[in-house]
Amino acid sequence: MKKHAFLFLLCLIFTTASYSQQKKEWTFEECVNYALENNIDIRQSQQDVAMADYNRDANIANFAPNLTLSGGYNWNFGLSIDPVTNLPSRADRQTGNLTLSSSWVLFDGLRNINQYQQGRIDYLASTYQLSAIRNDVTVNVASNYLQIVMNKEVLTVATEQYNNSVRMYEQAQKRREAGVIAEGELLQAESQMASDEQRMVVAENNVILSRLALAQLLQLDDPSSFDVSSPEMDLPEGAILARSPQSIYESAREVQPVIQASQLNVQSAELALDQSQGQIWPTISLRAAVSTNYSDQIPTFDGTQSVVSQIGYWDDMGNQVPVFTQVSVPTGREVKAVGPQLEDNLNQFVGVNLTWPIFSRLQVRNDIRRQEFQVTRAELEQERQENQLQQTIERAHADAKASLKAYNASTKAADAAQTNLDFATIRREEGAISQYEFETARNNYLAAKSQQLQSKYDYIFKIRVLEFYLTNQL
Repeated sequence: MKKHAFLFLLCLIFTTASYSQQKKEWTFEECVNYALENNIDIRQSQQDVAMADYNRDANIANFAPNLTLSGGYNWNFGLSIDPVTNLPSRADRQTGNLTLSSSWVLFDGLRNINQYQQGRIDYLASTYQLSAIRNDVTVNVASNYLQIVMNKEVLTVATEQYNNSVRMYEQAQKRREAGVIAEGELLQAESQMASDEQRMVVAENNVILSRLALAQLLQLDDPSSFDVSSPEMDLPEGAILARSPQSIYESAREVQPVIQASQLNVQSAELALDQSQGQIWPTISLRAAVSTNYSDQIPTFDGTQSVVSQIGYWDDMGNQVPVFTQVSVPTGREVKAVGPQLEDNLNQFVGVNLTWPIFSRLQVRNDIRRQEFQVTRAELEQERQENQLQQTIERAHADAKASLKAYNASTKAADAAQTNLDFATIRREEGAISQYEFETARNNYLAAKSQQLQSKYDYIFKIRVLEFYLTNQL
């Protein structure tokens, strides 16, 4: 059995050495920073912030006028009105038009202004929501990190007790060989060593599982190469426990991003309601346009010639005598070029346009009513978040006080169990007590020490969480 124990310790030493060489120990700050950079929920929320920022800037363009260029070219057959001459004609022709128009909203019931303000509010709300998610991730990392540190300390205690069991078993073997103790006591020592080995294995598995949980939270590609450092952690002073939960809540309402986000969501809903109510008012806009057109039926001439043309008759004693005159007649008929036509047919206008919805099948009223529901919903959500924060702080305050009492009590129990175990160890080595009595003392110590460690880290976590609600910093 001694040989087996030696081989087990040797394997444990080599495993621990290999473990320390292969695994990188992360500090708490490194774990938090990595999580804040790579967590999917945070990255999605960052996209929401970017989108809200884009929408906020895009709303500024609503205050600018629009500018539209339109044109067309047509082939006409049969009877139609020439858009240039405005005369009916059955001749086949080709026509074209070109228009540059613009409109500028002067008043729209303040909808553009309210939409811009809502965009600003939504952007701020998204940044606070991002901060809230970052806080949740940080708290989760802290909880898992402390769990690993606690499990490591439990493993240290379990390993120490196993080493003591090995030493006690070796002493029992020697005493049995000397005929000092009976075979039953040697078997009890061997049984205790096996039990302590089993406790050590369980403690080691708890370390592995808690380390895996944090590695999965960090979304590491290779969890097997992950480990955390075990810094010395002093107990917090706990001065915050002197404050009342209501006092902590009043301060937390001013700094917790989840509350600030819910308050901004109420403002956003109110601005959306203002936009809906703005539909009741008329829309006044300034309009302007420049247009021109072309027709292949508009002629142009390159010269003139003089011709004699009859212009009428005169009465000469009952005889109608024709009257002639010399006139200039254009010659060289061609279709007028596009450029001159576009220049000659240029048309401009500026005007003010008013649109006032008198009846829109109750669409405006229904939209206003829907937005009123959204405002009420946002207000209730804000109230829910505030109530949840207050209840969480009240529970955290009570939990922190209870965990402090539990730690103080477990510390006294652990100190007493340690003293009793030290005394029992001496008496066992002297043969003054039985193996059963010694095992009872050691089991009591292990239970008390484990409870003390759990109470310690439970208190550290809960007091840090309570301070986090107060300062928004962990």
